[in-house]
Amino acid sequence: MHVPDSAASSRYHELDSLRGVAAFTVLVFHFAMIFPIIAADTTARSNMLWLNIFKYSPLRILFAGSEAVLLFFVLSGFVLSLQFKPGRSVRYPTFIIRRICRIYLPYVAAVALAFTLHSVIRHVTIVGLSSEVSSVWTTPITWRTIISHIIFIVGNVNWNASEGVIWSLIFEMRISVIFPLVMLMVNRLRWQISLSIGVLLYVFAFLQNIVFGNDIATDPYYTIFTTHNQYLDTCIYLLCFILGAILAKHITEISRFYHGLTSTGKILIVGLTILGFTYGYLWPLNTHHRITQRSITYLFNTTGASLAIILALASSRFSRFLMTKPIVFLGKISYSLYLCHFIVLIGSIYLLYKILPIWAILSIAFVLSFALATFAYHFVERPSITLGKRLTKPKNNVVPARVSY
Repeated sequence: MHVPDSAASSRYHELDSLRGVAAFTVLVFHFAMIFPIIAADTTARSNMLWLNIFKYSPLRILFAGSEAVLLFFVLSGFVLSLQFKPGRSVRYPTFIIRRICRIYLPYVAAVALAFTLHSVIRHVTIVGLSSEVSSVWTTPITWRTIISHIIFIVGNVNWNASEGVIWSLIFEMRISVIFPLVMLMVNRLRWQISLSIGVLLYVFAFLQNIVFGNDIATDPYYTIFTTHNQYLDTCIYLLCFILGAILAKHITEISRFYHGLTSTGKILIVGLTILGFTYGYLWPLNTHHRITQRSITYLFNTTGASLAIILALASSRFSRFLMTKPIVFLGKISYSLYLCHFIVLIGSIYLLYKILPIWAILSIAFVLSFALATFAYHFVERPSITLGKRLTKPKNNVVPARVSY
């Protein structure tokens, strides 16, 4: 059974690596989705058997990008909850300042880079690639666009003017603001009650999509829900954070249960993890009930994400894989890789589309994504984390007021 480095740090390094694997999955997803044949529903095309086997089977886990974002959310709930364990205390200003420095400052740097490239690089007409490319950087940058990105947690943001991955950060920061209240609930109530509250909030948000006529969406695979009301949609993703916090609270008992399983039982858990992640791709979405199907898919995906965390901490084999040097490095740069890869991909295509074949462009973009992510990690992400610690460091001889949870 894995234990954190120390009682003080309560840090699970396997989860950093798991986040890196998820970030890499998002990268592969975006690189693949630029091809219309990958982005389109090809289930009815009998001449694409091998492609469909890859797209609509458990093999989809290799580029299940939207599902990987749900894993990010569950991971955030798990990791953030560690500092709110019973017996420990944290000041809300300390928590929120560090969260802003950790998430928001690198986000601002990434958006600034996207806006700069958007302004400098000439938009060219792309033939043969999906709207994943052609719809990006087509919106003029105005002061309203810039301001909406700065205050992104209090409004709707047109991320096609910057980059497609920032939608998840809106919910990440918005939920971070109220996360201490989530932990107040998780720490004081039984897990069954906390989970039920999360599910009820999810059902409430799901029903509003039906009430407001959002049951038919234009893109059946890229998103899980529409964005009629992003504030209510926050309740959808809040369930992930609640579930992550519950897992952290009971990880010792869960790990003990896992170790008590037979080999067959452990293999079954692995299978359920993969099926949970790929559930939404095992059959085509019904044209008239996409939101209904997505609501069920979301629950399966979140279950798969939770099981992946359990395997990362309880399975010795998976843990050893996650602690190999390449995966550990991937975990370190995961947030920067998540922020940078889409900018590099779009910029490379617009710059090189009429010069190089697409396979060469993707190869260059792949290498540059890791290079830029490594640079951003060392010169943006780490300094931002350090700044957050300095801003919240207690002054000498002063005992800060604390609020216990």
